[in-house]
Amino acid sequence: MNYLTTTEINDLKAIRATYIVNADLTEITDFYKKYGYSFTNDKAINTERVYKIVFNNFDSSRNLNGFTDAKILKVYTIAKIMDLNACIKAVTDKAFLYQHEYVFESEKFVLDNNFDFTAYLVASNDPSQVAKTNAINVSMGTPRV
Repeated sequence: MNYLTTTEINDLKAIRATYIVNADLTEITDFYKKYGYSFTNDKAINTERVYKIVFNNFDSSRNLNGFTDAKILKVYTIAKIMDLNACIKAVTDKAFLYQHEYVFESEKFVLDNNFDFTAYLVASNDPSQVAKTNAINVSMGTPRV
């Protein structure tokens, strides 16, 4: 059953918050867009791309394209530390514990701070299916409130 309770949604948001700082995600995706690169879920590729962007647009006066040492260090650190694949896996695994199926859009959720949970709310699902799911969960010892 693809519904999530408010508590479960908050659990998923907490997992995302341990991996993702929204301001950093915005900063690095805007940085890539500015220089014609795409952002990936792979932190090694992102780190490499930051270096390439800086290398291709840097001059020793540090005035070209706003590349200050602080800016270089910031975007490089974000790319090096932000582990989206680990976040997506953690969210996917947790959502699976609740839903017992891989229907939750983990990647979209991780990349979108304003993710719309409407389709996953109890009120958006067939009440008879929710009741059946709850009955099964109670018998398995994992009730969902």
